[in-house]
Amino acid sequence: SKEQATFYINKGNFPVAVEHIKNMERDANTMFNGYGRYLCYQLYGNYYRILHNETEAIKFYEMALEIAKRDHPDQDLENIYTNLSICYRYLDNYDKALDVLDEGLSQLKDRNLLLREYRLLDTKCFTLYMAHRYEEAESVYKALHDSRFKNITNPKQMLYNDIYHYSHIGKYDKAMEMSKSIPEDHTRYAWMSKVEKMRGNPALALDYENEAYRLLQKFYANQRETDFAR
Repeated sequence: SKEQATFYINKGNFPVAVEHIKNMERDANTMFNGYGRYLCYQLYGNYYRILHNETEAIKFYEMALEIAKRDHPDQDLENIYTNLSICYRYLDNYDKALDVLDEGLSQLKDRNLLLREYRLLDTKCFTLYMAHRYEEAESVYKALHDSRFKNITNPKQMLYNDIYHYSHIGKYDKAMEMSKSIPEDHTRYAWMSKVEKMRGNPALALDYENEAYRLLQKFYANQRETDFAR
């Protein structure tokens, strides 16, 4: 089932996850079930995105969107649009990532679905910062703090937007404090490096960047050991 496949993807147990997806795909093809294929393509997209095979993930997300827009227009597609934009961002195609997010915002069926709108805007804000389009990012950042979103719990990514925002306005100590709150070692040092780079301390930024790289390699080595054991 979709829930089982998602569970194993999130757990990082990819061999079991892909077996569930293949079984779903076989059943969907046997029963000529278009909705089932839509779910399978979405899951394949999630699977390849987590494996950082963005090109394959994009292919399957696009296939899922094509089926949904044609045959299942009532589906909530925010998650696909968000993940698709992230894939394009990893490939440094920021313009395409932003186009995808704008399409996702235009496809929202009910403007009262604030959480979905917020997630898309949050991802758009981060993408604009990554593309160094700071003034546009600041405009979206301001929109995210509109009173209508006040009851929404900030997603994890909003922390990164906050760090970019405070760095952009010159509050580097605040940005560094927030960077140091990130729990993952390699991610924490990567953001500390960003802050020092924006502050104008290239030597210290490079030290943090090297430490982030070392910790990331350690993380991948541990992940490979876990995958091999499975």
